[in-house]
This record gives sequence, structure tokens and C-alpha cells, in this order.
Amino acid sequence: MSVENPMPTSNETTETRQLILFLAEGEPNSIAARRNLENLLASAYDCQVQVQYVDVLEEYEFALEHRVLVTPTLLMIDPLPRVMIVGTLKDTETVITALRLRRSED
Repeated sequence: MSVENPMPTSNETTETRQLILFLAEGEPNSIAARRNLENLLASAYDCQVQVQYVDVLEEYEFALEHRVLVTPTLLMIDPLPRVMIVGTLKDTETVITALRLRRSED
């Protein structure tokens, strides 16, 4: 299990999104989901985003605790309500909307 914060922090940032990406390491769809999420989070948003990566092949009990039965699955655990997105996260606008992200104004 690894935790990464691909978004730079800012003194003005007060809100945080806590995400868990459940993967089957080495599988094509999981590789695509991780790449798509990292590309999506390379943009600036008005909140901090923390991502935890979980390999379900090693941490299957943790996945089951969160009711994750297929991979890849992205779970937003904070703020509520929780959001679960299954798939490669290819449709970035849908993912941004589901996670309630707002792009920062330059």
C-alpha cells in the first residue's frame, strides 16, 4: 500500500480529497487507471488531493472492507458522500465531476 500526494500544497488550500485507487498491479486496466488518474491530477485544483494506491492482490482484505470487488476502482472516502468509480478513469471530465473537483483559477 502506498500513499502519494501528486498535488502541490498551498497555504490557501483548506479542503482535501482523500482517494484510494484499488489496483491489480501489472494488469493493463490497472496500469491505465493509475496513469489516467495521475494525468488528471497533474492539473491544478482548488483543493489538495491525497491518493492511496492499494494492490488488491496483496491487500485483498482491505479491498473487501471497502466493498471493492473489481479493479480498477477509485474510491473517494473524504469528503462525504463517498464516491466509487470503476474502470480505467479514461473519461476525465466525468471523473472530475464525480470527485467534485474544481480547477483553480490562474
